[in-house]
Amino acid sequence: MRCLLQSRIRSRKAFSFGIGKEGCDGALVPGFVIYFSSVAKIPVLCYFLLMKVAIFFGSKSDTDTMKKAADLLREFGIENQAYILSAHRSGDLLRQTISKIENDGCEVIIAGAGLAAHLPGVIASMTVLPVIGVPLECRSIDAKGRSSNGLAGVDALYSIVQMPSQIPVACVGINNAANAAYLAVEILAVKYKELSDKLKAFRQELQNKAKENGGLGVEL
Repeated sequence: MRCLLQSRIRSRKAFSFGIGKEGCDGALVPGFVIYFSSVAKIPVLCYFLLMKVAIFFGSKSDTDTMKKAADLLREFGIENQAYILSAHRSGDLLRQTISKIENDGCEVIIAGAGLAAHLPGVIASMTVLPVIGVPLECRSIDAKGRSSNGLAGVDALYSIVQMPSQIPVACVGINNAANAAYLAVEILAVKYKELSDKLKAFRQELQNKAKENGGLGVEL
């Protein structure tokens, strides 16, 4: 079945359309795709990947913390894309982006937020995709160089875990974006066997390290 494809993969810009696997609803799913090169005029077989996890956070200052989620997802070979959008200052763009990532095949959302931390809940109200919230500690420095950490992220933690009934948001520890990524891996592993195998191998590695670090007994 032939279908038009947008060149979302930078390294595939020379390819304009192809034949790929399609889901029951007609949406593309990851699989081998035959691309027809507009340059060489020959078919090329390659693997077409769709973004599986979207990462949202409201402020550029949170980049370093949220990057830990992206780095871990890449270790498991999971495609992801990050967006800096505020639930309050860019609501319309946020809604448009949620619609876009759903169409792009996203399956899990990670959202980091501090202070009132509305972003994860607002996103959850716009989609039926699972949303994992990361409460972020908000630090600011005033004109005199004085640092303030507000409520040290506890305000964001309470905001995310106290979602109203019927619109749940999963929540990890304060600033623990890596754990949000691990949870995303577990959710996706239910569907993708190769990811489940990677996760089981990772857990076995943790067991092996525990044995090396005294898990089999130590002398005190």
